[in-house]
Amino acid sequence: MIRRWLGIALASLLLTAACGGATPQGKSYTADDVPLAALMYLWFGFDLQTGESIGGLGSSHWNTPGDHSAHRRGITDEPEYGFYASDDPGVIAQQLADMEAAGISVLLVSYWGDGDSNLDGRNENKESKAIVRAAKVLFNYISDNSAPFKIAFLVEPYMPLPLEVTLAQKQSILDFLWDDFYNEYSDLMFQWEGKPLLVTWDPLELKTPNDPRFTVKTWGSYFGGLDWKTKSNQDWNWYPEPAWLPHMISDDGMYVVFPRFDEYWLHIMGRDFDYPYRRVDPLLTEGVYEQTWQVAVDNRNDIKLIVLYAWNEHKEHASIEPDKGVSPVSYGRSLLEKTAAYYREFLAGQPIAVYDDLWSQPVELTSQEHMYYYIPQ
Repeated sequence: MIRRWLGIALASLLLTAACGGATPQGKSYTADDVPLAALMYLWFGFDLQTGESIGGLGSSHWNTPGDHSAHRRGITDEPEYGFYASDDPGVIAQQLADMEAAGISVLLVSYWGDGDSNLDGRNENKESKAIVRAAKVLFNYISDNSAPFKIAFLVEPYMPLPLEVTLAQKQSILDFLWDDFYNEYSDLMFQWEGKPLLVTWDPLELKTPNDPRFTVKTWGSYFGGLDWKTKSNQDWNWYPEPAWLPHMISDDGMYVVFPRFDEYWLHIMGRDFDYPYRRVDPLLTEGVYEQTWQVAVDNRNDIKLIVLYAWNEHKEHASIEPDKGVSPVSYGRSLLEKTAAYYREFLAGQPIAVYDDLWSQPVELTSQEHMYYYIPQ
């Protein structure tokens, strides 16, 4: 399997190297100097009632039917690996091979609790327990195959009232993650500021109870404008508006790149938003991905970690995980190849070029009726 990973990575590098580029500006970096991380979601393909891995359209987060699953829809194309279950070792092997080819070396894994969503001592959430199971499969696969990845967790605000979580409950979250992952797989954990990294998504924060075992960062999407650093307690921020990109470099050097962001299909498939749903480059025709990477190149001396939003956030159409290229909003393997090229150019200090030979322009749409998307039967 390692040979397959290396072969795919080499093929991608040969493809992107043929495109050329401008004269490097300043010092060349390595992936150790500025790693490329990616958000990875392990919530796909489960039966919500049993937690069983079933895969297929209609399983968890593949346009799941039901009155309480609108947030599990929004899918408009089928991944190249099919509608997979996240704990499938064969799929994990393909994902890791493709991620390595893209230059990704750090996985920021989305965590939704150990099954005790209400923090009442009872592990009743089958979906959350399935995500933990998938995380174990992922960690074991990377460890057993000596795959070149480090991992950190992004703890989501999965509890009903994240602002009311007590110190004791916060400590129980930290203790579970430490005992089951950070300590058990200490050689796999990504180090940041001298300790293994743990990230929380606002409004949940785990900086208190000030656990010395972790470097804890709070991340969120602040709507207050460009003055987010002075008006929020967040360490990391991201808001999907290209004009804000130069202001999104955190004090510790973290910066987000993203190919697009589109909540329209979640809206169409039944999710209610308490704000206007957001659409950023929904047809991949506006060059937003190129803009995000060019800002990284222009500010490369201030950047210490690049985080890709995201590897497989298919519902928000922010993924680069290869799809089958069926619908007009699909992208095949083009975003994977572009990521490899743009990261290489960032490391070399070269301006970002548009690789038209690596992708096809999506068809312009005139109405919703022309859009193809999946509806479970």
